Amino acid sequence: MWVKKTPEELEEAERQRRRASFNPSSSVFFAACIAMLIVFSDWMGWHGAGSCMRSCIPLPFEKAILKLPFAFLFSFCMFYGLKLLGLNPFLSASSAGICCRCSKVQTVTRRSLCECGGNVEPIENFRWVPGDAGTQDPPDPDGK
Repeated sequence: MWVKKTPEELEEAERQRRRASFNPSSSVFFAACIAMLIVFSDWMGWHGAGSCMRSCIPLPFEKAILKLPFAFLFSFCMFYGLKLLGLNPFLSASSAGICCRCSKVQTVTRRSLCECGGNVEPIENFRWVPGDAGTQDPPDPDGK
C-alpha cells in the first residue's frame, strides 16, 4: 500500500534531487556523443549545416579531430546550462499521482482532484509498503 512520506523523508528526497541537479555526468556523456558525431560526420564528408548534410569532400581525420574540443565544450555548456536552469533535457517529470483519500494511482492533471473528491499528490511524495494482501510490488502508475 502507498504511505505518505514523513517530512524528514521529503526533505532528504529534495536534498538528493538538488544534489543530483549539479551532477555533470549526463551532460559529459551527451556532449561527448555530439562531439564525436560532429567529428565523424566531417571525416565522412557530411559537413556544413547549409549543405543539408549532402556529401562533400571528406576532411582528413587530422583536421576533423581538431573540432572535437570545441564541439565538446559547446555541447557540454549547452547541456549543463539547461540542467542548471531546471530545463533538464535528460529527465521527464513523472505525471503519476496518488489520491490522498482512496489511494488510487492516476495521472496528475491541472485539476488535481480525484473522482472521489480527494486531492491528488505527486507519487514522489509517497513510498510503497507491502500490505496485508501479500503484494510485494507497487502497482504500475501507468495502469498497464
